[in-house]
Amino acid sequence: MALRQIIREVKQGALYTVFFVAVIVLCTLGVLFIIDLAGTPDAEGCSDIPDGHDLIISSGDTYKLAAGEVHEYESILIQKGGVLEIYGDKPTWTTLRCKGDFQLQGKIVFTGFNPDYYNTQLPRIVKSRDGSQVFELPEFSYVKPNSGGKGGSGGRMTECKLGSCLSMSKILGSKGSSGVGGTGGAGMSRTQINKCNSTGSCKSCYLLNGSNHPTLTLKDTMNCEFFEDPDPVNYSPGVGGPGGSNGKLGGLLHIVTCGSFLGTGGEIDVSGKQGGKGKDGESNKYTGGGGGGGGPGGHAGMIYFDVAGVYEPGTTNISGGGGGKGGKGGSPHPQYGLAGYDGKDGATGSAGKDGEVKEKDR
Repeated sequence: MALRQIIREVKQGALYTVFFVAVIVLCTLGVLFIIDLAGTPDAEGCSDIPDGHDLIISSGDTYKLAAGEVHEYESILIQKGGVLEIYGDKPTWTTLRCKGDFQLQGKIVFTGFNPDYYNTQLPRIVKSRDGSQVFELPEFSYVKPNSGGKGGSGGRMTECKLGSCLSMSKILGSKGSSGVGGTGGAGMSRTQINKCNSTGSCKSCYLLNGSNHPTLTLKDTMNCEFFEDPDPVNYSPGVGGPGGSNGKLGGLLHIVTCGSFLGTGGEIDVSGKQGGKGKDGESNKYTGGGGGGGGPGGHAGMIYFDVAGVYEPGTTNISGGGGGKGGKGGSPHPQYGLAGYDGKDGATGSAGKDGEVKEKDR
């Protein structure tokens, strides 16, 4: 009798065990079924993106896409050493959208936008390629470019001080204006030298009316001979160099992925470009021209992430472009040049404004 009781209890325990296992299995299947129905987490809805269209950029390769468009893929992989280059002239948002994971191990770079587009509010609404999805972007506009560097002064006689000669404004380099470096000043001309009323050889020659004098030095004599018979070619002043141009603007990148963004080891570069170098002043004239001022650096852009899954941003470059270097001042001709200053170098332009990185609130 005891044996039968034991067997009965064992059977009942086994039945309970089977029942509980069955319940667990059914619950698990139910959860999996619900997940399957829900599909991949959706950043803005990716069901409209067709399967089988992947973007893969291998190491050592560069792939180019046009700015201002919506580019859609099932998945994106940019391997280490691979580069995605986005090109275009007019500032506008570029959208990279994928259904699965976006893996960035290489680089995404922009060639830079035309710096003339500033203080213009960019459109904030972007649609998917088939128009079924609408994306709202942050407000963004490029501010007015910074000023460039001041142009260098043109060459002048050492004895002729700044306050003692007429028309010195032509000799001093101009200030840089918004988006461009200042022009270098021209060297001192014959007329300006004649009007110089400071002490020294220029006044001596002026008072002597070009007559040679036994007490004058060789350089004084050359100056006096110049007054007697000026050569319009050999004794013309050096022209100042033009200022450098504004650096290009950084890019605007909108990334949407219904999977994860895995950017560890990769880089996105929306930095502004360096300002242009000022031109050198003219040399081998009677006086050297001043160097042009460097152009200001371009402003950086923005990166906007909309990621449904894991978000690993990696490295981003949102720095404003550096100011361009000033041009070199011109040197006077070694034989008949004025005994004065060379043209001064132009000043370096100011740097551009840094950009931003934003992530959509989930």
